[in-house]
Amino acid sequence: MLYTPSFAISREPGFGFPIREGMPVSLKCDVDANPKALPIWQKDDSSPPVQQTPDGFLNFTEIRREHSGWYKCIARHRLGKFSSIGYFLNVRYDMEVTQEPDFDIGELSSTGRQVEVALGGAVQLACPPGTSGCWTRVEAGTGRLEPMGASQELRLDKVLYQEAGEYRCVSPSRDLTRRLDSLRNALSVQLIVTGISKGSCKSPLELSLINY
Repeated sequence: MLYTPSFAISREPGFGFPIREGMPVSLKCDVDANPKALPIWQKDDSSPPVQQTPDGFLNFTEIRREHSGWYKCIARHRLGKFSSIGYFLNVRYDMEVTQEPDFDIGELSSTGRQVEVALGGAVQLACPPGTSGCWTRVEAGTGRLEPMGASQELRLDKVLYQEAGEYRCVSPSRDLTRRLDSLRNALSVQLIVTGISKGSCKSPLELSLINY
């Protein structure tokens, strides 16, 4: 059966783990399509800074600050050219001078919801339909946005107390003005982890009330 490509982007270390200059990092793109289509990595709509492996990996032996940017993979298919959603790779470094806009992310207005999940439970967050956003987590101490993946849906299984906090669905954009608008109008979810796990999980459907 003929079908168009779908993409799955993964990272090592996993999403949510801070990437610091000098550490090894791998990005992987898997493409599911019929007929088979090969992934092609791009950074900021041009060639990636390291050579891609035949099986879809970008391997950074010692990642550098200039490797920060928007990454995506494309695939050429019988039905046309297709692209994954963009993923922003943020590389931190000593004496970092942030290029984030000079404001407190907590002061921005946003469409907010509060979701409770039991310790050890599961939750699925979904960006509003019709948007091109991806999920980020707001770091409590700095207000910086830490990318949580390249999908419009974020699923957390076996939730831990330390995963509580604010999550935002932000549209990727390299244009500062558009990014500010996206941050101001971002869907914000305050995840609260409660109680002691009893082995039962809330249904992701229940917790997808944020999806409107």
